Formats: sequence, structure tokens, C-alpha cells
Amino acid sequence: MLARLRLLNIQVSLLDARLDVDVPTVIAVARSDRQNGAMTVGAACSLDPVEAVRSALFEVASSIVELPVLFAKNRARALHLFEDFRRVSTVADHSLLYALSEMADMTKWLDGSNVVKPFREIYSTDIRSYRSDSLLGDLTYVSAELVRAGIADVVAVDLTTRELRKLGLRAARAIAPGLAPIDFGFPENRVETLPRLRIARAKLGSKMVSSSVPIPHPFP
Repeated sequence: MLARLRLLNIQVSLLDARLDVDVPTVIAVARSDRQNGAMTVGAACSLDPVEAVRSALFEVASSIVELPVLFAKNRARALHLFEDFRRVSTVADHSLLYALSEMADMTKWLDGSNVVKPFREIYSTDIRSYRSDSLLGDLTYVSAELVRAGIADVVAVDLTTRELRKLGLRAARAIAPGLAPIDFGFPENRVETLPRLRIARAKLGSKMVSSSVPIPHPFP
């Protein structure tokens, strides 16, 4: 996948996005030299660090190759959004906005660091320590990490349909209030007022830096 992206003059950076929850979380940043610096991002989380990297990479790869088509059809819309970020209202708007080189320049802080570390150094802990031999063990580990980070409430909903039950399968959705939410539309941006984001960074000895000109996120 990386080799194919390089053939298209697309550069990809992988970021370790963990804060206070030790579950492998990766953000992939892709920039295209052929599109005036157009960029997009992808993200993934998994108890398997390799799978987290793989999923984030696949997401960003599919988005960056589709961006030229999206921009060609909606160039006027992209410029309209750039004039006033409050016009950003849909998922597609977020992607479209970052087809503009002007927006790509505003995100260089994401992948502009000269510090590059090998995968094995980032995940120096034995990869197997993240996972157990059972789903219950995995859930227990993740729950313990959330509690350690001060997120004790997790809401789980049984979504098993009649058809799934007949097949002996179960489906569920879990939500942890307090984790960083993602919003589409601007300036609806709940994450800026989320206490945990500041608390988690303070625990790591890092200060929160606020932009004087808030911008919509680039997640597609």
C-alpha cells in the first residue's frame, strides 16, 4: 500500500495518538504533491498495534485518492467553505475543505516534526500484552484502562436482531461518555470544552495550545 501511494507522489505519516489510555491508536496523515498539497487523515484503534496501523493506512489511502475527484466536482463549494468556516456542515465538507492547499498549510504541525521513531520503539511493550486469549479478557483490559483514565461509565446496548440470534450471534454497541467526540459541522466542536483533553495532557506534562483561528478538523 505504501509503495503504491509513493508512486502517486503521496506521502504518509503515522502518528501515535495515545494520551492516557494505553490502547494502540494511530492517526495517518496523507499529503499529495500532485494536488497542491491536498491532505486528509485517517485513524484507527485496536489492541493489535499492527492492525491499528493497517486500518488507519487503508482509510487514509482510500480518502486521498478520491479527493481530486471530489474537488474537481465541487471546487466552487470548497472556496465557499474557505471564505467562512461556519459554512462547513457535512462530513463531505470537511474532506473537501482540505483539498485546498491553503488548508493543508494550516495542518503542517501534525506531521512537521523531525522526530521519527520505529514501530518497535513506539510499542516497546510486548505486543501480546495488549491482547488476551478471549474477548472477555480484551474487554476487561480496555475497561481497566478507561477506569484508570477516570472514565468509569460505559454504556452498552444489545443490538442483536432476531436474525442474528437464530445464527447464534450477538451484536452490541458500547459508548464511553467522556472520550473525545467527533463532530461534523462547524463551529459545533464539543471536544474543545471536554475537560479530559486538558487533564490528560496535563498528566503527560504537556500544555494545551489553543489556536487563535479555530479550524474545522480534516477527518472525512
